[in-house]
Amino acid sequence: MKAMKTALWAVALVCLFAAPAAAMGPVDGEVGAVYWANNYDTGGLADLSSDGNTPGLRAEVWFLQRYGVRGSFFNTDYDDISVLDNESSYTSLDLMWRVFSPTDDNFIAVGAGWQEMDLNMVGMNGDTSGVRLSVEGRVSFGLFYAYGQGSYMPELDDASTPTTDLEDISGSDIEVGVAWKALPFMAVRAGYRLQNVEFTQVGFGDGDIDTDGFLAGISARF
Repeated sequence: MKAMKTALWAVALVCLFAAPAAAMGPVDGEVGAVYWANNYDTGGLADLSSDGNTPGLRAEVWFLQRYGVRGSFFNTDYDDISVLDNESSYTSLDLMWRVFSPTDDNFIAVGAGWQEMDLNMVGMNGDTSGVRLSVEGRVSFGLFYAYGQGSYMPELDDASTPTTDLEDISGSDIEVGVAWKALPFMAVRAGYRLQNVEFTQVGFGDGDIDTDGFLAGISARF
């Protein structure tokens, strides 16, 4: 619930950003939902695997075809692990700058923002957060565009768990896919997403979490 509230705030901030941005010049963006058919794997003190098919949220606003803000929420649950009744979630908010942007759907952008993660698993409730650095690109082909985006979180906050402390936490995510501009105000996307977190478990050695899988979504364009 806490993660979902944070996600809704992140998406709301992106939407609210559109109002003042509109006064500064041309604005475009998307707000939509996705379904992520992901698989959750952990390595280290807890060696677990589970399917985690879950919905997510994403939004972005660009103005002057140059500056933007985007927010997203992804999570995974533990359908195959009966002893767990929680989810892991990934919430982000980024400020972006297009270094190359001939059209709305042809660009290369870089940015920086903030990442929050709620990493739950057996014996672990690892809330962590930190700065993220991002890059994104799109190439348009008529009614379609291919996209790719990646982020790196070099230093996330340490986390305490009932069994051990987590230090030297870092993370990354990557998503690639294609979107179909089905209508002037609607787009449908399909892609693949990988979320990775690495850490040191004090007294137990290194650990990691990989969450990856295909996704599909629909969004309103403006």
